[in-house]
Amino acid sequence: MRKRAFASLVLACLLSALFLGGGCQVPTGEEATGPAVGAPQQSADAALPSAVPDAEADAPPAQETPAQTPAQTEQPQSAPGPAITWLDAAAADDPVAMDGIAVEKAVFSAERLTAMLSAVAGDDAVLCRNYTRSAQEWEELLHQLENSEYPNLMAPDAVRMAEEGMAGAPKAPEYEPLSVSELADAGRVSLDVVEGDGSVAYVTLEIGGNSFAYFRSEVQLVTGQDMCEQNLLLCATEAEREQLNWLMPRTPDVAQEDALALAEGLVQKLDVPLELFYSEPCSIVTDYAARSDGWKFIFTRRSGTYPAQFWDGQWCYVNPEAPPVAGGPWEQEVCTVVVDADGVCVFNWRGAAEATGTTAHDALLAQADMRPLIEAELTDIYRSHTKQGDVYLDICITEMQAGIALLGGDGGAATGEYVPAWYVSYRYKWSDEADAEENWSPDMIVFDMTDGRYIEPRITEEKLRQIRAAG
Repeated sequence: MRKRAFASLVLACLLSALFLGGGCQVPTGEEATGPAVGAPQQSADAALPSAVPDAEADAPPAQETPAQTPAQTEQPQSAPGPAITWLDAAAADDPVAMDGIAVEKAVFSAERLTAMLSAVAGDDAVLCRNYTRSAQEWEELLHQLENSEYPNLMAPDAVRMAEEGMAGAPKAPEYEPLSVSELADAGRVSLDVVEGDGSVAYVTLEIGGNSFAYFRSEVQLVTGQDMCEQNLLLCATEAEREQLNWLMPRTPDVAQEDALALAEGLVQKLDVPLELFYSEPCSIVTDYAARSDGWKFIFTRRSGTYPAQFWDGQWCYVNPEAPPVAGGPWEQEVCTVVVDADGVCVFNWRGAAEATGTTAHDALLAQADMRPLIEAELTDIYRSHTKQGDVYLDICITEMQAGIALLGGDGGAATGEYVPAWYVSYRYKWSDEADAEENWSPDMIVFDMTDGRYIEPRITEEKLRQIRAAG
């Protein structure tokens, strides 16, 4: 089944969150919020979808000439499996040495969470539970829905539900104020925040946890340019294509340098020990009605010039019969900041850690050393994936990048270490399909650069134990 973030799934989740409070999981590709959905979770820990193309694929389109012709790696006749090729673009500089970083899981106190809330929502913001919209708020939302340019197939239902909400709404908003310190035993919670101008934001936090997320609106969809472009190649219907085309980011309402200055200023103010990994234009849709265009910034940990990688919309496939040897102690450490002309739309810091020391690593495995290990691992993972028993996968390795990856340490779920790692990007399709872009699915596999082991920092050790048990 091909991997993509289904626009219709995300829209259904948001509609449910806005009006019904129903539950639905959202792919990481879109930063989406809502009472039942909560802060976006890494799809790697939430689900492990099959990374194998659908066995009942449609007839392939006409053959297309590839942009580059990779060299074929021969497979032994006695051991059929995927055909693995390399692009010249896979070449990378080989680090001679790199420092690893020992870390402990951060523990956010009520005082620190209160300071974060004030920084993103304002000193006069009121944290609250059981927020009920007023009749005027429902009326304003209804007006926006009726006049929205959003090509949303569920708009008639949204309008009907807004009308029903307005009919029984109080004259003024109703809510129960509370302080962060009152949540000591509540675990991870998602609550509304009434800001100084009367607007209602949304936060997810946990005293004693290591994550904090702020969203400017309770129901909000942030879609990056890369995600839209990938999904457009795989659209199943014209309606889905229409929605994705509309969600495609336009010229941002704010200059990139101004947005980055705001994002980096907030990261520094809140003592987030991460650095910019990548940025991209994005669209922001609020309540299915209001749209803006801005910038999404992803911050990760670095060792020198080598970053931990985190990609918008990333999925993680693990074959229980050929699992990685190690995972992360907790969810990946990443901070996402989204900015438009009105300021910060999203501040989502999860998997926070505190550095406790460094470890020097030399004699790292070079790309040439890694090639046979990578090919052997991919063969083990995908050998059992066949269509009609005799059609295997074509796998093309497109890029190798040096970085660091967080793995569990000797202290269980409380400590870990960022180790030197090779991030290997590849794509795959059935061997009987045409070499057309829409037939290829992208993926990534990660290796420890010190010993060549297959590792998976995108899932936790706990999840990995479950996978091994299932295998």
